[in-house]
Amino acid sequence: ELAWKMFEAQDGMVDFHAASGRQADFCAGYLVAYLVCEKDFKDLKLKMGSDDQGKVWVNGKEVLKFEGDRGAAPDQDNADNVALHKGVNTIVFKVVNGAGGFNGILRFTHPDGAPFMDARLSMNPDGK
Repeated sequence: ELAWKMFEAQDGMVDFHAASGRQADFCAGYLVAYLVCEKDFKDLKLKMGSDDQGKVWVNGKEVLKFEGDRGAAPDQDNADNVALHKGVNTIVFKVVNGAGGFNGILRFTHPDGAPFMDARLSMNPDGK
């Protein structure tokens, strides 16, 4: 049975093997988070690392994709001009594992590379 569960990655890198409680080769894992913003942001950068394939949707729009095999490291792929709107924004991150490591990491930055800290993270779709 599939079910969402909360998982905290202390260093930002999610280990899907640890999250699932087993070695999960030839599987896909999904992360979802809700970012609550007090205003609109139109020119953010989204940075992704994945082991192996990765894809990210922001508010239902695909904004970043990698389709190869690799080990994960921060900031392997970048999307420019990513928008977040005032209110609740839904972030969905899919990682597809071949075999071996099964990790993923995301972060938003401002255009100059400074960390984006202008949103509140929620685990609930209503942003509360």
